[in-house]
Amino acid sequence: LTKKDPYFKTYATPVADYYVVSYNLNDPIMANIKIRRAIAHAVNRQSIIDKVEKGYGVESIGPFFKTSWAFNPRVKPIAYDPALSVRILKDDGWTDLDGDGILEKNNQKLKICVMVSAQDQKMRKIAALIRQQLQEVGLRLDIVLYENDQEMENVEKSCQCRLSLIPGCSPDPNDIAKLWHSGNKRKGNTLRGCRRIK
Repeated sequence: LTKKDPYFKTYATPVADYYVVSYNLNDPIMANIKIRRAIAHAVNRQSIIDKVEKGYGVESIGPFFKTSWAFNPRVKPIAYDPALSVRILKDDGWTDLDGDGILEKNNQKLKICVMVSAQDQKMRKIAALIRQQLQEVGLRLDIVLYENDQEMENVEKSCQCRLSLIPGCSPDPNDIAKLWHSGNKRKGNTLRGCRRIK
């Protein structure tokens, strides 16, 4: 309302936050780089920005912001290309044998689950949009909600990926390395106390 009021002048200011889907690479499905590439091409990130953030936001290309000296301008964003995603999965041996819309291979359905905070409405909406986009290429995504840190730790080991917000990310590459370095691992337990959205 304030934006439309002629007596006010509004400004959009950038913030150092970004949403990220992190993968559990110990999981056999997520360890397959072809599946990760197929997911990357199947997700329409600009559409998510438009629908969730009303167009305010930019696609992140890696962990470094464009204003950081560590940002590499030669790294290009992964194109949204669901047709390519389908080809990658087909070349990897995934087919829809029973016509239910979900690909399978070696009697295993191509399904993964993503853990999302039940308290964050934006992340729940993002997860729902990603689920819809992945469904279009034959991958089923279940959304598992957790209410608190204890539930998050319980479900962490059972889910293949996690959607989260990285707030106020430091421009210092050393701080970013501490966040994303493979040496910084957390322990997880079995899936308990969470709600799974089909």
